[in-house]
Amino acid sequence: MNTVYSFDVFDTCLVRLCGDPCNLFEVLSHRLHSLAGDSLNEHLRQLFVVARAHSSGQNLTEIYYGLSKIYPLPFSVEEMVQLELDTEREMLTPVKSTLQKVKNLRKKGRIVFISDMYLPDAFILDILTEKGFYHEGDKLYVSETMGAWKYDGSLFRLI
Repeated sequence: MNTVYSFDVFDTCLVRLCGDPCNLFEVLSHRLHSLAGDSLNEHLRQLFVVARAHSSGQNLTEIYYGLSKIYPLPFSVEEMVQLELDTEREMLTPVKSTLQKVKNLRKKGRIVFISDMYLPDAFILDILTEKGFYHEGDKLYVSETMGAWKYDGSLFRLI
């Protein structure tokens, strides 16, 4: 029998240098302000937080399309998505103790990564690979892609 070890991606394998995920929107809003100047209003930062709180089941592009209906974005939806992904990438750092645990357990069984996140699975896979977590043969389950979530247990049943 092959043992399977599962790890949550965010806050277990990867953490944000800016701390709480809401702080990412603070970093993003400052970046947008420097790029867009006075066309950016402080309300946009608040809308980021509100949009995420009500985005269950939506991917990142859908969230920005919804946000654009509420507030005029300083850039296209595609540019906003890319800017958020770039900001995420810069903020994410590996949890070294978890990385070591993954390496040790990989010798004993299969490794599965789980993310209940709106970010694209290709992005998450790329970050996990870049930071040394994901190896060929591992599995990644992302709620947004799988159409299943932790909160109702459907993601765990799927896995």
